[in-house]
Amino acid sequence: MNAPEQSVAKPYKGPESYQVEDGDLFFGREDETGLVIARILASRFTLMHAQSGAGKTSLLNARIIPGLEMRGWHAYRVLPQNDPIESIRSATFQYLLPHPAAELLAIERAWQALAPDKHDLTLDELLELYDSLEIRDPQRRALVKQLSLSGTAGVPESSSTDAYFCRLLRSCIEMEMFAEHVDAIRQFGHATVAVEISGNIRLHELLGLFSDHEFLAGYNKLMNELKVPGRDLRVFFEHLVETYGQRRTRFGLVLVLDQFEELFTRFIDPGVTATEVVGELPDWRLRWELFEQLERLCAAPAAVALPANESDNESDNESDNESDNESDNTPLTILPIRYVVSMRDEYIAQMEPLRRFAIGAADSLYHLNLLDKQQAQAAIRDPAEIFGYTYQSSCFELIVHQLTKEDRFVEPAHLQLVCDKLWNEKGRELAAQGAQGDSGEMLMVEQSVFTSLGETEGILKSFFGDFLLQLSVESRHEVLEILEPLVTAGGTRNIIERDRLINAPFRDRQKRRELLDLLVNHTIVRTEPRLGGYFVEITHEFLIAPVLEAISEAGSKEPEYRSYRLAFRALERLQGYSIAGASPLLTPQDFYTLHRHREAVCWDQWSSELMLRTALAHGAPPDCLEIWIATAHNFNRESSPEAIFSSLAKAMAQGEDELLTLVQLRFANDHLRSTSDLSVEQVRMIWRSQLTWALDAERDEIRYWTERIKANG
Repeated sequence: MNAPEQSVAKPYKGPESYQVEDGDLFFGREDETGLVIARILASRFTLMHAQSGAGKTSLLNARIIPGLEMRGWHAYRVLPQNDPIESIRSATFQYLLPHPAAELLAIERAWQALAPDKHDLTLDELLELYDSLEIRDPQRRALVKQLSLSGTAGVPESSSTDAYFCRLLRSCIEMEMFAEHVDAIRQFGHATVAVEISGNIRLHELLGLFSDHEFLAGYNKLMNELKVPGRDLRVFFEHLVETYGQRRTRFGLVLVLDQFEELFTRFIDPGVTATEVVGELPDWRLRWELFEQLERLCAAPAAVALPANESDNESDNESDNESDNESDNTPLTILPIRYVVSMRDEYIAQMEPLRRFAIGAADSLYHLNLLDKQQAQAAIRDPAEIFGYTYQSSCFELIVHQLTKEDRFVEPAHLQLVCDKLWNEKGRELAAQGAQGDSGEMLMVEQSVFTSLGETEGILKSFFGDFLLQLSVESRHEVLEILEPLVTAGGTRNIIERDRLINAPFRDRQKRRELLDLLVNHTIVRTEPRLGGYFVEITHEFLIAPVLEAISEAGSKEPEYRSYRLAFRALERLQGYSIAGASPLLTPQDFYTLHRHREAVCWDQWSSELMLRTALAHGAPPDCLEIWIATAHNFNRESSPEAIFSSLAKAMAQGEDELLTLVQLRFANDHLRSTSDLSVEQVRMIWRSQLTWALDAERDEIRYWTERIKANG
């Protein structure tokens, strides 16, 4: 059997979102949980929105999805990724029909962790052993985490999946649901292991079932049956309900479409003025395709009937549609699906396409506020007490006071950062002491510990430094470059257009986009729509000082980086000069610095040509020169006389003072010396270019083109 995956137990999540396995440590949102679940059950569409940092994803993972599962629904989270349609299909399969290998791994993992020496254990006995674990026990979380099937034999693709057995351990589903799922698969095969799924089943029998070749064959047959061709989600889910759902006594899905704002931030048409970016963005048409598919999913079909019990689930919708069906007596047949859209506040106005067809969406709008003081107190104190420690009263009051804005709101993200820092500094030690039973009194984090860390401001500042340490040296430097223009000369927050940060000269746009997203996810910067565009700013004033300090330290303590930044700025300053004219060159120091850091620069035709001209002018060694010849040739692939003639014609059209670039001149020397088809003007242009760029080693070329001019009169 496989050894269980180890997991570090701690009371707070820091900058990370809560996951389904973290529900026991999620506090402060009990009221919101009940309200959101009630709205989901009462309406086909629910739209939940909040400002960045309010904890939407954490609430969904830790409370909403498990709460819906306990009520018999199959609820799972879907992210748009690069293809929202395919993401929905893929997430549906991963959650609803995990590979039997996932069940095997989950059972083996729990058995090995909880009772490795018991060889005749029943399923009920294993579940009881899990329930007996303390909440603070790291195994309690580790045994219900999603499993990675990467490298598992017989699994077509690597993925993470949530096994039904893990949901059974979490007490999110009943034994009957687990048994129904297994029986639905067995109906597609001829399983040789005829066992009934119940609490009395022996674990070795359960493992034998999931490893049975016939059971696996039935699973594969079912999956092949469900993979309908095309991209029509209506057809996909109708077939899913008919093929799999009707084999269940109760079958209802809740698609939780999280981070829905990405449809408007990533799936955009940049227009003809930004054609260079188009290839790096998902196709904007996929956003409209998703809206069209959702509209079809919400329509009442004429052929697919609901499972027998679905009339109970859909009773709240019958009144909405009853009048439409009275005239033709067509039975109400709608798919047993609920839709939850979660997104940031500022994109609500762009949801008009959904409101047109989402029945009840306007009445099921839910705004998730920041934590109030009482909720914040629970989110701070309750997780710590589970781990056997608490906070000195004065310390606790000071934390809450400093985190509170406008005397009423607390950002969950900042609360988690402060408490996680205190856990690492002192809480972990106190929890270990408490576990040893040294005293009957709960140990406390004293105010002096909080003060020694600089209180809230100091902790949040150190958070930025800790974030930088997680990055590679190259990424750290580029993050500082992104943040530098976000601080004004006066030391206040500046607002910069997002595209300007991403499409910086000589930088890889995809990498810049990923780093900016990383900064957003760690609540260091935020992106907001303003004036018809998207603008970025640092989230809080307290981050400005550590940002400036990090920029200053990088320049003072890393001389090579300072030289590189100066050389890079020199490259940026020269960008406006024509490459064909007598433009300034880089200094030898700037050239060789950029040469050493060439992998960090995204070169284009102009910049590679500048480096080549500078290398020639300053007498760079042959190995260095060859690198820039090859780099420049990657952007200048004219290799035929016809291409050179075309380049000459284009250059001549610019005016009599235009010159060929170095690469064009090299091709002219290689390919055109033996041709007699050049005009007098073309020969003169080659001659002027040769004189401009000539070095001592190129006297033969100068002499040749001079003789050509003389021969042409």
